[in-house]
Amino acid sequence: MDPRNFKLHSAKELTPRGLCPGKRKLAPQDAQAPGALWGAQAEGNLPAGPADFLTLALRFQQLIVLYESTVKSVLTQLEIFQEDFRVKGAHVPIQSCSSRIKEPLSIVRKLRKQGVELSLENIQNSLNDIAGVRVICPYLEDLYAVRDLLVSWRDFTLVEEKDYVRSPKPSGYRSLHLIADVTVHLSSGVQKARCEIQLRTIAMDSWATLEHQLRYKSKGTVSAEVANDLVKCSEMLFASDLKMQQIAETLGVFEQINRGPESIKFFR
Repeated sequence: MDPRNFKLHSAKELTPRGLCPGKRKLAPQDAQAPGALWGAQAEGNLPAGPADFLTLALRFQQLIVLYESTVKSVLTQLEIFQEDFRVKGAHVPIQSCSSRIKEPLSIVRKLRKQGVELSLENIQNSLNDIAGVRVICPYLEDLYAVRDLLVSWRDFTLVEEKDYVRSPKPSGYRSLHLIADVTVHLSSGVQKARCEIQLRTIAMDSWATLEHQLRYKSKGTVSAEVANDLVKCSEMLFASDLKMQQIAETLGVFEQINRGPESIKFFR
């Protein structure tokens, strides 16, 4: 996920970033023709008239409201966890949360990359990260504590887990990714929508944000030497995370938090 698209939330502000990219120029490949965004294979599925267009637009808007509601549900539950720890006088494993809804152009480009025809059904069935939530935690132990809390939430069904903390990407990227189906209660009934949750320490998030900015400035291309330096920076920050974890344990920071089976004790 692009860190520039995430909106930071305070404990009381849970409104996700809307699906309005503002005045944004289309990339050359997106501005070829009125139907270009839909892809050549979907030309026959374009709205035939105003009525069809309005129907499609309304369905798309309803779909986005579902994803926005999903983000709100996750953020609200995370805030409940925060307040529960705080009122008990325990260590709070959540530093901050942010969220984003994937923009329409990004949705189209990702479906194109997958070679999937653009349709509302394929948007729901082929993309796991239209709704995205990022959770920043103080310590390594907290990543797995929050993970266990989310999995225990009855409206949260874990679909896939990618642990880039234990097994970082070749670039040096570290994070714990959860793909989940979240139950949302709407006026029309109960529905489920997919959401991606990223769990990072403060150090991991700092590295990921700066690394993305550096690659963006260099248009995605960096030398082997620079790439190696970025990996070394990631390793140094991870070593710092481990040391801060040990200090926190020595001071008894985690004594009031139940350690689940996914505890960071794996690293010892």
